[in-house]
Amino acid sequence: MSKLLEDLKLNTGRTIPRVGYGTGGTDIYNNPPTISELYEVFKQALDIGYRHFDSAIMYSNEKNLGEVFQKIFAEGKYKREDIFVTSKFLPQGNLTVEQQIKESLKNLQFEYLDAYLIHFTFLAPNEKGEFTHKPLHKTWAELEEVQQKGLVKNIGISNCQIQIIVDLLSYAKIKPSILQIEFNLLNQQHDLLEFCQRFGIQVTAYSPLAQGAGINDPLVQQIAQKYGKQPAQVVLNFLAKSLGLVIIPKTHKVERLPQNLELNDFTLTEEEVQQLKALNVNKRTIDTKHYPAFGNIPFYA
Repeated sequence: MSKLLEDLKLNTGRTIPRVGYGTGGTDIYNNPPTISELYEVFKQALDIGYRHFDSAIMYSNEKNLGEVFQKIFAEGKYKREDIFVTSKFLPQGNLTVEQQIKESLKNLQFEYLDAYLIHFTFLAPNEKGEFTHKPLHKTWAELEEVQQKGLVKNIGISNCQIQIIVDLLSYAKIKPSILQIEFNLLNQQHDLLEFCQRFGIQVTAYSPLAQGAGINDPLVQQIAQKYGKQPAQVVLNFLAKSLGLVIIPKTHKVERLPQNLELNDFTLTEEEVQQLKALNVNKRTIDTKHYPAFGNIPFYA
């Protein structure tokens, strides 16, 4: 195993591991892993160096994750403070942020989260066509409160564009530490990335491998052959090492865990970075306009 990529410092002064383990994805609803399967994957992940795990209320898996983590902690090799855990929530109009984070903490059997993010800033309209979600300025104020109470170390947002973040920064007492967005070869949001870097917000990339799209591109294959790496490793190296993103690839296959971490023993040339940037086609893997759960609203338009 090569030396792991160094952790990145957030604007709170705390650090975040650059490679995380994503627990989301469509398979968690259609074919969710059992607790024993999760245990084997998480134990192996920790043993080879993973320290960052990403979840969300929407994934409906926090109770299982809590059982797995407590089983691992009870074995004595790892402690809660050894890992960085992110969860995400929706701006429910009838629930406070504190109520939601306390439910997550109860399910995870934790006293605090390392990061808590607003998963989406809206909910689908009801059958009357009414939007009932809590406005962002109210949600953010409540999120600041739970951070001040010590229930979470870092707060942030997800699936937001620049205009939303600009507005948020105009009234936020505590600046977001993290923005989590889809970012991969086919959907490279460089303007958004550069904006966040300018204002001290760390970008985390979900779906970094675009469900496999793009890794078979001849250029990616050629670069992989040059460095003796898998095509997926070239993409992850490009995102994490060249662009400075935190990445949260997901897999339930133990044999794939090491390759997602082995990214620090090669460095792409500037020419290769520019060539990979040129593969962008602004095509989303996950778009709210295709999901009835989001009212088929083109949120990113």
